[in-house]
Amino acid sequence: MKKTNKKEKPILLSKGDVIRTNPSDSFWGCAVVLDEKEKDNQFHAMCLIAILDTVFFHKYQFEELKLEKAEIVYFEKSYRIAPFQYSIGQKHPSIGIYPKKMKPNLDVIGNLEKFPFDLPPLSFNVGDGLNGRYPLCGPITNNLGYEAIITWRKKFDNEKFEIENNIARFEHEELLINLKKKRK
Repeated sequence: MKKTNKKEKPILLSKGDVIRTNPSDSFWGCAVVLDEKEKDNQFHAMCLIAILDTVFFHKYQFEELKLEKAEIVYFEKSYRIAPFQYSIGQKHPSIGIYPKKMKPNLDVIGNLEKFPFDLPPLSFNVGDGLNGRYPLCGPITNNLGYEAIITWRKKFDNEKFEIENNIARFEHEELLINLKKKRK
């Protein structure tokens, strides 16, 4: 098991690495490195990381995963288009382009030689997650995998999730109103 702590140097991720995520205090998820690309004259070494629909309520071990039943999360983001108005975007696979170097914030708990789930077309072409083009995501942060948690909550805890989401949107709108007032 590859593991980092604050005193260790970052590790280089490899194709097939399974990353245990912890985007929320109560939820643990799973991400997998689908492909990797070495450094070239334009970019540092990169990898494609997918978020799986696997959700746990404890710090699980690799042996607990049922990856033969796992799928890549297809996620639809909402976009603010006007005050209190949001638009839902098109569903896209939760795959992003990340640096191969992972800071000491998450654990690599195993490696897959073969992916037991379907893969969309893969490339390092930058885009919005559609047509085999994926977003540049920057360094891997502790919120890696939040898409799986949101998807799970929409399915199994929707009423509470929608209440929390509406409160967060309202607080965001209030913040924007107060910022506009301060500028005047």
